[in-house]
Amino acid sequence: MEAPPSTPLKRERQPSFLARARGASLAHAKIADEYIKLEQGRSDAAVQMHTGWVLSFVEPTTEFEYALEMDSRRNAKYIMEAAGINIAASVALLVMTANDMQKYTGPDNRFLLVCGILQFMTSFIAIGASNVGVLNETIVISWAFATVVLNILTSPWRASVFYGGDGFELYSGAACDSAILLIMALIGVGVHFFFDVRTSRSMIVPLGTVLSYGALSIPPSMAPEGSFQAIQFTVLLAVIGYVTWIGRYAIEKHDRAKWAETRSLKEQVDKQELHIKQEEKKMAKMKKQMDDMEATLASMEKLEPSNRRVRVDSMEQSTSRSHLAVSRPPKPSPVKELVGIPNPLLVSALKGQCADFAVIKRMATKITSPGYSLSAFFNDAKLAFPELNLFFATDDCKTSSGRSGEVEYQRTIGALFCVYWLMRLDGDGENGFSYGVDVEGNWEVITSPNHRRKKSDGSDDEPPSPSTAKFFHTMSDEEKRFAFKNTMKWNEFSDLVTMAGCHTNDEDGIARTMALLCLTSFHDVFKVEDLLPTCQAEHAPYMGYQEGEIIRDHDVALSYVLIYYEECIPSFQGLPDAAKKAILFTQSKLQFNHGWFVQAEAPPGAMLSTFKRMLSSGGCSSDDVALYFLHWLTDLSGAEATPLGGAEKFVLRFPHHVLSSFLWSIPFLRKLVQADETEVVEEYLTARWKMAHDAGPPVPKGPEAVALLRLSAMTQGNSEVLEAFSCLSEPERLFLGDEMARTGCASQTFRLSPVRGGPAILIYYGPALLQRHMGHKVKTKMAMASLCEVYRAARALWPVETTYNVEDGGAAEGAEEVKESDEAGPMVVAATDLSRPASVTIEIAQLKARIIDDIFMPSYEVRDAWVLVKKNATEAVVELRPTADINKFNAGELQHPSRTPRKTTDQTAGATKTPPAPCAPRCAPRPSSRGRQPRQPR
Repeated sequence: MEAPPSTPLKRERQPSFLARARGASLAHAKIADEYIKLEQGRSDAAVQMHTGWVLSFVEPTTEFEYALEMDSRRNAKYIMEAAGINIAASVALLVMTANDMQKYTGPDNRFLLVCGILQFMTSFIAIGASNVGVLNETIVISWAFATVVLNILTSPWRASVFYGGDGFELYSGAACDSAILLIMALIGVGVHFFFDVRTSRSMIVPLGTVLSYGALSIPPSMAPEGSFQAIQFTVLLAVIGYVTWIGRYAIEKHDRAKWAETRSLKEQVDKQELHIKQEEKKMAKMKKQMDDMEATLASMEKLEPSNRRVRVDSMEQSTSRSHLAVSRPPKPSPVKELVGIPNPLLVSALKGQCADFAVIKRMATKITSPGYSLSAFFNDAKLAFPELNLFFATDDCKTSSGRSGEVEYQRTIGALFCVYWLMRLDGDGENGFSYGVDVEGNWEVITSPNHRRKKSDGSDDEPPSPSTAKFFHTMSDEEKRFAFKNTMKWNEFSDLVTMAGCHTNDEDGIARTMALLCLTSFHDVFKVEDLLPTCQAEHAPYMGYQEGEIIRDHDVALSYVLIYYEECIPSFQGLPDAAKKAILFTQSKLQFNHGWFVQAEAPPGAMLSTFKRMLSSGGCSSDDVALYFLHWLTDLSGAEATPLGGAEKFVLRFPHHVLSSFLWSIPFLRKLVQADETEVVEEYLTARWKMAHDAGPPVPKGPEAVALLRLSAMTQGNSEVLEAFSCLSEPERLFLGDEMARTGCASQTFRLSPVRGGPAILIYYGPALLQRHMGHKVKTKMAMASLCEVYRAARALWPVETTYNVEDGGAAEGAEEVKESDEAGPMVVAATDLSRPASVTIEIAQLKARIIDDIFMPSYEVRDAWVLVKKNATEAVVELRPTADINKFNAGELQHPSRTPRKTTDQTAGATKTPPAPCAPRCAPRPSSRGRQPRQPR
């Protein structure tokens, strides 16, 4: 079948949505403008001034800040210059009156000397204050006023009058106040123009000068020129003082306005910097949460995180947690290496050793007993499971995970300990799972999160209660342990143990517990690369591996050895057949991603078809499904390689609400044994809606029902996404409703929204795109429109077909075709047409990492476009590409890096075949996705 032509990622009704989105943006802009005006009003109120005789800001705090600013920037050199002028004038005045002072040698002469000395002292005090940095307006005004009064009192005329003498007779009419008046005028001018003194304070200087001179000159005989002349001088001083004060008033008013403007700008800059820092912290926190979530979801598909995200375990990074590790098992006697199959080292390492099933049964029987301690359980495990020695098969064990054999051993013991704790939830299991044990003494169970901290620093503070706890990634380890212990729904753990059949002490329950313990002990041994088996001729091809190839996937390697060479795993060989069957099911390649199921990220066929097929072919029970998930839980619980610290992977590294979501979904997956994939997903989505919207809208019905259910699960029940969906146009809602209701399973439809045809579309990172913009309604609507547009582009590359590939669609194996006739039209299920997959995967990692505003309405023109590039028959990726690449893609001049011919294996027929060379990748560009669309003419 010829590939569909390139279709631009075109939205026929995009302008209507953009108009609504922009209208919402304008509404938000108006609110922002009102907020800015409100803030501006508050700012204006803070800088408003009283402009009467007393110039000051309305807000006392603002006035205080301004006064401090004036004190801090006052120039010290001016006080030194003014004081120098004052000293020089005083010396000149004393020299001029020295001869006259000799005529009278009474107490008035001593008075003059005292006044002169005080005048000099005030000048020197002002100079000293300026040099030590304590010069403020109080000192300046006090110095100026004291200098004025002392200058008046330094007049010999007045001194003689004070002491009963006759100034006219002594000075022969030659005395005058010219020098005194000049000095006082200079002081007034200098105070107002040399110093940054507020006029509300500086008015004391001219007022004090006028009043002092008038009081000491206007009375009879007090002035050399007489009372009338003294009145004239007083008026002249008042005019000069007023003029200088008015000049300073105008300068200060301008200075205050400039200072207020600078202060307002500085505050705005500080707010912007603070906002930027807060946004950076939020982005960093969101990035960390997204990274953690991606690592978490990756671990759902496989019990290990993806090899692309391998990290060195914390125990290897730091020795601070090595005290939480346990001792190695006793080293077995050396055995001569034999040439055997499937791996000589594996055969020789366990030759002559056997599992002690009496001890294993004792462990399974006594594991719930209060008197059976963790140390006794550990000692029994070392005696019972010879496979534990395989982690030390060579002196320098290299593992596929990048960790050492020692670390993988500690992780295995941690998983065994978590089995121990989960079987004892009615006793000390909750504390042990959350807090671990005291590494000193007899491994007593810790009952407080601060137990270890008390020993180190003597602190006895309790962590905050769960109601006041912080975000998970901001909690300390003690707070996380406390929150896990007190907020986790422990009944979900105990229900899982019960569903797995490990809760009873009868023969069946003990056998199931023994199977779980044995599986946990040897599950990771083939991470040791030297132990990996080689696929033998009589078994090839096996899970894609040909004769002579080393099976490098440790899960596939384990299943291969368990099926064909069970004698190499003693703890498996001695189990009953029913227990072996359950263990083999846990090692099946189910291609199940738990995160997809919990978040409704994928259609039922993409998630559960392989799972369902394995259940049908193996005849497994719902208890086996529960055992699979119980093993997943315990194996991941011990992944931190700190077995004595409890289940640190879940308690300290895994968001608690995410774990609760996974546990809550497991009972629905057990129903896959009897129900089909779509029924299981629909029941889960309905229950999830009722839980999230307990007091809200009822379960939706109609063509949009499944889309609403999935969108709600994708955003953890957030109602904003439902509002964003309702803002789409009716054709967009119907289109999205149809696409999200396609099951990807042959002859299966949702009861609420029956839609036939395919392939079904899986938007990888779709939930992340929506969750990132929760809390902002406009951005949520933009994200919803983006999701709809990706679906539209994917459907352009994969038009709706009525045929399915059986391997992907979920029909019975071996069926060539199944036809149905009803009102929806015929459906054909083809077994051999690989060009018609049941579901396709669209990766939008680049799109979800971008800021949504840059995608919809950037402030600049960029000649790039978002395109959907087809990688192969079942995968495509959304990428930001130069617009020049679009024609090159459609012309076949560009190839996606991942599109190289590869060999596939037909496991049913046992033959290898090479698919035809892929066609040129098709691109569906979105016009001007990062640049603004051109305005249409009216």
